[in-house]
Amino acid sequence: MFANLIKATLAFLATDMDDLFLLVTFLMVAVSEAADKKRQDIIKVFIGQILGFIVIVLLADLGGLGVRMLSKDFIAGLGAIPLFMGFEIFWTERHARREHQKKSINQHVVSVGFVFITILADGGDNLGVYIPFFSTLNNTDLILVNLYLVFLICLWCGLGLWFTHFKDFETFFHKYGENTTAIILIVLGAALIYQGLN
Repeated sequence: MFANLIKATLAFLATDMDDLFLLVTFLMVAVSEAADKKRQDIIKVFIGQILGFIVIVLLADLGGLGVRMLSKDFIAGLGAIPLFMGFEIFWTERHARREHQKKSINQHVVSVGFVFITILADGGDNLGVYIPFFSTLNNTDLILVNLYLVFLICLWCGLGLWFTHFKDFETFFHKYGENTTAIILIVLGAALIYQGLN
């Protein structure tokens, strides 16, 4: 089980760096509000983020359960998805996409629904990593990993709020966050392929 929690942590870090950028952007808008509205908006961001993440995890559960019915070699092949995603980060420039997301967030009023939809729309990479990983787990481990991931996203919300105090967060994220994500995805993909073939 400890090994599964390590993999779950890697999967979370690899896929939720994007969410951290979005989360901090939402929270930057929220903390700039007047004191009475500020608290309400921060809570709305947290609720939207957590609900969006839970839906993504549940979709990945369904995908993982479906994949379990396929051959072990096919499951090993799914490990190529996070592997490719990692290399793709090195090949492409994502700065323009993030600027577009940031502009869109800044133009909207903070609401649970808008945060939820934004996080859900950005959840493709989560599914690409979680489905192959979840397909390797038995039902008990799957439930425990799900609960652990929800715990991590709650910590992520606290971390996101802390990052709003740092004006250089965006520069730091672009410099280190994406490369870290790519490396974790490549390692995780290779581990899933190896596990599926043995």
